[in-house]
Amino acid sequence: MSVIAALRNLQRVDSQVRALSTRLDGAVDALAAREREVTAANAKLAEAESIHRQLLASAKNLEAESGSFKTRIEALRVELNATSKKAQYDAILAEMGTLQEKRDELDSQALEFMTKADAQQARINDATTHRDERVRRRDAAKAEHDQRKADIADRLAELRREREEAAVQVPAKELALFNAVADEHQGEAMSEVIELSARHREYTCGVCNVELPPRSYAALMGNNDTITCCPSCRRILFLDLAAKAE
Repeated sequence: MSVIAALRNLQRVDSQVRALSTRLDGAVDALAAREREVTAANAKLAEAESIHRQLLASAKNLEAESGSFKTRIEALRVELNATSKKAQYDAILAEMGTLQEKRDELDSQALEFMTKADAQQARINDATTHRDERVRRRDAAKAEHDQRKADIADRLAELRREREEAAVQVPAKELALFNAVADEHQGEAMSEVIELSARHREYTCGVCNVELPPRSYAALMGNNDTITCCPSCRRILFLDLAAKAE
């Protein structure tokens, strides 16, 4: 088998391997994107829940402080009922009034925090709904990924074995060139030479359509072990001799 024939055989198998791998890679990328969405949704939900806890804690602290003022006011009320001195009575009454004002202010602040906490709970509910939807999308992507992997796993393994066998038939230098060009052009490493006019010796690369020098055509006609690359796209050129014979 000539080098060009071995390369064309490798191209045939390599293109199938890449096509199936691309299908699987697409499912992997889709799953990774959905995973990122779930992570972002969880982070947003955690932030909303953290703010909610802070608001509730602030309200609780204010309520506790208000409760301590209430206890003090009740104690002063006992003293007020027990005293018979006007000066002491007035002082206790004034202190009770001051404490009640502070308590009213604390209760107002606590109510404000509770109102904010209620509003934050609504945000938590929205964030939870958003997260759950992202989880459903992630699970669907995972199911598709697993199904696609199961569908093509055996065929992909078989093709990879065929590719290894085909690659063995290609000399190391030419194989390295093929792999480099295939990676550069998404697996399309070879291009047929198109004969536009034999009389005028006009030939082009079948992929990029760049005009080729006649010597490239002559080299391929003379020796199927000669590696000739397109001067523009660098793809490995070949002649379909069977088609030309027909």
